[in-house]
Amino acid sequence: MSKTIETSFGIRKFFKFLSTHRIAIKPSKRIIGIRDALIGWGFIGITIVLFQVPIQKHETAINFLVQFISGTLFILLFIILKGFLDKDGLKGYKYLKISQKNITTDYSYFSPRQRLVLILIRGFIATGGYIIYELAKEAIGIVDNSALHGADAVIYAILAFIFLKQRFRLGEWLGIFIAFIGVTVVLYYDIGAINKEEALIGYLFGLGSSVALAIVVMLTSAIIQHDPPLRVTFYQCITGLIISLIVFFIFLFRGKLPIESFVTFDYTNAALEGISYAIALIFFFRAFLHAEPIIIAISSSSLLIFITIFSLLKGHMIPYRDIISSLIITLGCGILIYQEYKKDKKKTPLEKAVEASRPIYIKKRSEQLKDLKNKYKMGKIGKYEYISEMYEKNKILFEISTYLNKTSISEISLIKDSVIFTVEPYKIKFEVDKSCRSALLEILNFGDYEHDDEVLIYQLIKDKNVIFDIGAHLGWYSINLSKRFPNSVIHAFEPIKPTYEILERNIISNEIKNVNLHNFGFSDKNKSVSFYYSELGSPIASEENIFNIEEYKKIKCSLTLLDDFVINNNIQQIDFIKCDVEGAEFSIIKGGFKSINRFLPIIVLEIVESWCQKFGYSGNDVIQYLKSLGYSSFLSDHNKLNEIQHIDLNNVEKFNYFFLHPNKHQSLISNLKR
Repeated sequence: MSKTIETSFGIRKFFKFLSTHRIAIKPSKRIIGIRDALIGWGFIGITIVLFQVPIQKHETAINFLVQFISGTLFILLFIILKGFLDKDGLKGYKYLKISQKNITTDYSYFSPRQRLVLILIRGFIATGGYIIYELAKEAIGIVDNSALHGADAVIYAILAFIFLKQRFRLGEWLGIFIAFIGVTVVLYYDIGAINKEEALIGYLFGLGSSVALAIVVMLTSAIIQHDPPLRVTFYQCITGLIISLIVFFIFLFRGKLPIESFVTFDYTNAALEGISYAIALIFFFRAFLHAEPIIIAISSSSLLIFITIFSLLKGHMIPYRDIISSLIITLGCGILIYQEYKKDKKKTPLEKAVEASRPIYIKKRSEQLKDLKNKYKMGKIGKYEYISEMYEKNKILFEISTYLNKTSISEISLIKDSVIFTVEPYKIKFEVDKSCRSALLEILNFGDYEHDDEVLIYQLIKDKNVIFDIGAHLGWYSINLSKRFPNSVIHAFEPIKPTYEILERNIISNEIKNVNLHNFGFSDKNKSVSFYYSELGSPIASEENIFNIEEYKKIKCSLTLLDDFVINNNIQQIDFIKCDVEGAEFSIIKGGFKSINRFLPIIVLEIVESWCQKFGYSGNDVIQYLKSLGYSSFLSDHNKLNEIQHIDLNNVEKFNYFFLHPNKHQSLISNLKR
C-alpha cells in the first residue's frame, strides 16, 4: 500500500522536492539512460529525414492534429496489447489510471490529483514548445530544425543552478557550452540567408522552444519517480491532442483552412511522424530512470548529428558546416558525459570512510602463530629466534589486559576454538566470531559501543515492552535489553546460520528466558536469497556485496514480510523495532507497513547512504516514507533526540536514526528532544 507524503502543492515545495529527491543514478546503468535518450532523438532525426516535407501555412493545424491523433491511438493500442500480453485483457487500460496504488514506487510524494496536474502541465508546456519550434522553423525557412535545440542544456543548467541549487563543475559547463556552440554554428549560417527580422523572430521562437524543453526536463525528473514512461507518454499525447484541436478549430473558424487543404494534405507522412514521435517519447521518459537530467537535456543537441547521418545515408548533400557542427556537438556531449563518470569517482566523506574501512574485511594470508611454529619445525628459524618472535605475538595478551580497566569488559576467556567476553554490569558472557567490527571488539577499540545511541535506546524502552531486534547478530542488544527489561518480550531475528548459532549459544549461556530466536530475516517479499558472507565481516552480511569484497561465501537465507510474521504469530503489540540489516532497511519497513501503521512503534534504523544505493534507494526515501506515516526523525546527540529533516551525506559518525510518532510518543519527545 502506498502513502502520500505531500498534502499541499506549490512551486516552492515542488522545487524543494526536486532539489532533495533526485533519482539515484547507478554508474553501471547510466549507459542505458544515454542509449534511450539517443534512440529517442534518433527516431526524431530519421522522421525528419524520411517523413517531414514542407507544408503550407494553412496546413499546419491539420498536421498537428493528425500527428497527435496517430500518436495517441498508437500508444493506446500498444497499452491494450500490453494488457493482453500481461494476461489482463482489455483491463490493461487500468495501467493509465493515476491512483494512489498505481505508482512505480511503494510511496508517493504527491497525491494522484497533484501527479495528474504535473503531467498535464508538463504536456502543455512540451506541446507548446513543439509548436513554438515549428513556428521558428517556419520563420527561418529550414527543415534542419535541430539547430533550434541549441540552448536546451544551457537553459536547463541555469534553471537548475537557480532553483534547485545544483552546482555544475567547470568541466560540465565546458561540455554544455561546446555543444551549444556546435548547434549555433549551423543556425548562424542558416539565418544568414534570410532577412534580419525573420531571423530574429525565428531565433526568439527557437529560444522559447529551448526554455520549454528545459522546464519539461525538470518536470519529467519528478514525474517519472511516480508514473511509468508509457503512462506519461499517453498523457503527453492527450495534452498535445487537446492543444492541436484548439489550434485546428481556431484555423477553421477564422477561415484559414481551405477545402483543398484537406484534399492535398499528406496524411500518411503526418501519421507516421506522430507515431515516431510517440515512440521517441517513450525512450525519452525511460532515459530519466538511468541518466542525469543534464545529460538528457544535452542529448537534444544530437538531433543535428542524426539528421546529418541519415541525410548522408539517403544520399543528400550535406554542407561541411553541418559535419563540423556535428563533430563539435559530439565533443561537447562527450565532455559532459565524461564529467558525470568522473564525478562518480569523486567520493563523498561517507564513501571515503566506507572505502577506508574496506581493507579490514579482506582476508589476508595468515602470518600468525601457526606460521611461526611451522617455520620452527621445518628448521627455517632457530629455537631462540622462534621464542623471541612468539613473544612479540603473545605479549599482546598483557597489553589487552590493561585496556580492560577502561571498558565494561571484565574478562576475556580463551577456550578451545572460541573467545568469550564477560561484560559488566550484568556479567553477560558473549562468544564472538572473527568479525573485525563486533560490538565487543568495538568496546576494546573505543571504550564503548554506540554509546550515545545505546543510552538513548535504554531511555526509550519500558519494561513489559515488545521489542523486535532485526539483524540481531551475536545478540548485543537482545541480551542487554533482556537484562535491563526482564519483563519485556524480545524477538531476535538473524538469518545467517553461522551467526545465528553463536547468538543461540549466547542466549543459552546467559540463561535468557524472554528472548525468542528466529533464524530468518525480513523483506518486502517472501523469498529465499543468497547473502554475501565473510567471517571477517559477519556484521555486514547482506543481499548485496556492500563492500565489494572478493573473498566471500554465499549463504542461503529465508526472508518473509514483517506483516506476515505479525499475523501468523498473533502479535498484539510492538513497542520498539531495532533494524540493522546492511542496506535492506527500507524493504523491511515496506514489508511491515501495516504493522507499523497499526502499532506505531519506536523505530531505530541504521541508514548508510552508499549501502542504500546498492539496493536502489536513498536514505532520504526512508525518512520521507516514515514521515508519510506521521513519524518524526532524530539522531542521538549527547543522550538527547536531535530532530532532522533529511540525511546529511557528509555525516560519517552517526548512522542510527530514531523515528518516533508525535501522537504516541509525545511525552518521550518532550523529555528527550534537544
